[in-house]
Amino acid sequence: MRCWKWFVPLAALLLVLIAACCFPFLRRVYLLHGLRTAPEQDRPSWAAAFARLGPSAIESLLDGLEDSARAEPYAAALQAMVEQQTVSPACLAQEMGRSAALKTAQSRAYCAQLVSQWLQTHPEDEPLHAAAVILLTQWSQCPDEQLAALLSLTLSIVSRRCDPETLALARSLAQRGLQAESAMVRLRAVMLCMQPAVQLLPPLLALLRDPAPEVRRAVVLALGPVPEAISDEMLLSCLHDADAQVRQTTRSALIARGLPPEQVELGRLLTHAQVRVRLQVLDRLPEVPEVDPHVWLRRLSDDRSAAVRAAAARAWASLPESSSDDRLEEMARSDPSPTVARIARYYLSQRNRLRPASAP
Repeated sequence: MRCWKWFVPLAALLLVLIAACCFPFLRRVYLLHGLRTAPEQDRPSWAAAFARLGPSAIESLLDGLEDSARAEPYAAALQAMVEQQTVSPACLAQEMGRSAALKTAQSRAYCAQLVSQWLQTHPEDEPLHAAAVILLTQWSQCPDEQLAALLSLTLSIVSRRCDPETLALARSLAQRGLQAESAMVRLRAVMLCMQPAVQLLPPLLALLRDPAPEVRRAVVLALGPVPEAISDEMLLSCLHDADAQVRQTTRSALIARGLPPEQVELGRLLTHAQVRVRLQVLDRLPEVPEVDPHVWLRRLSDDRSAAVRAAAARAWASLPESSSDDRLEEMARSDPSPTVARIARYYLSQRNRLRPASAP
């Protein structure tokens, strides 16, 4: 009887202890199920509740990122941990580097995007920056579907002081991104090339004719302030881009270089695809008194159209005598078109004939 007298309290106490030990596990299972199955409008509340579990829940969330169909709720819960300060972003980034769960390109892309956001909101967090560099090194040999997120991470890293090895890795990823099929990846690669620490501008010239207008805009923004990277003549061709924003960005870049608006308009006409429009430069030159007409006529004399070169020769003959008349002599001797060469010789002879009469 004495045994039975103590058995019931001991059994009850044992059940309480078992329940106390199992409660955290059962709670995590319950919240994880809710996070996985909740409707989209209820996910933020479930993510916030799961984030309150703290460090013990990190591995479950990283495992959940492998689920391609339901990865977003787990990423939201990781973000909620940082917002609620239950786990530091540096600790999360370190766990991502140590986790064996992150095997797919999608899960790593989610993590790279999250760490990129945390670097922007915690720019002075040195442990976070160090953990991000480790992730970048570990995941640099990534498939194309991860490249966009990894470029965002790289962009956040190089905005601060970086060691030479990290910068070399950043340039390598940028060059790879410039050749990607995705316009979003190419755009992020252009933004990375623009960073002062990276300064990878020459490869951007090939993207001035990129099929995506947002990429072309970014390229003009990157190259416009750097005359050493792109000449005025090459930049002038962007004034005829099909995208209005590209044209406006190009115009602003040329004016910022010191070209007056009138000369920018002359350049737009000079680089137009249609011959009749390029010939309008001759009509506009008298309206812009501050420009040297010989400079613009020399450009017209190199035009691919024989009609434009012939018109330039006629206009040159009407200008006052100048040391730049040697170009008219070159056209008379060696222009590809016999007709243009004959016209240049005629106007050159007219100038030579009138030279004595113009003397005092």
